[in-house]
Amino acid sequence: MGVLNGMGEEWNAVYVSPVVEELMKMLPLLVYLVLYIPRHGQLLPVAIALAAGFATFENCCYILAAGSGSLSYILIRGMAVGIMHIVSILALCLGLIVVQRIRSMPIPGFVGALSFSMVFHGLYNLLVSEPGLSSYIAYVLPVITAVILYFPYRRMRYFVGAEEAEERMDQEQ
Repeated sequence: MGVLNGMGEEWNAVYVSPVVEELMKMLPLLVYLVLYIPRHGQLLPVAIALAAGFATFENCCYILAAGSGSLSYILIRGMAVGIMHIVSILALCLGLIVVQRIRSMPIPGFVGALSFSMVFHGLYNLLVSEPGLSSYIAYVLPVITAVILYFPYRRMRYFVGAEEAEERMDQEQ
């Protein structure tokens, strides 16, 4: 791959893998959306399971390829990568829910959600690629972003729950 684009292995891991991984996470999510047309609450567990699978696969590949310094390093990196993948797919999932609800600009909304997911993943890879302070920032960044994303998700869940309750009341009448 480095011969084709002029980059080495490390640069490919930093720049190319976030785009490929986020596209690969998005495709099964889109297939699920198109085939099953889930309610908003049903999309999230599928997205989280998909992200956990990608995080586990990435950690296994990293440990097999690069080895490990210590068990504590593997645990910290594993937690950070797991949270990073879940946060990136939650952002994508929230974007898809907003696009599904608003329907006025589906393509820009979808591209925006996917772009945020890719940039977040790429930023994590870029920070974690250098030892020292930048890698410590990379390990904390997914946790902080998860806390920040929790509030819009909770608010959206409240509104979606209220909307679904109204639909049920209309169906009963």
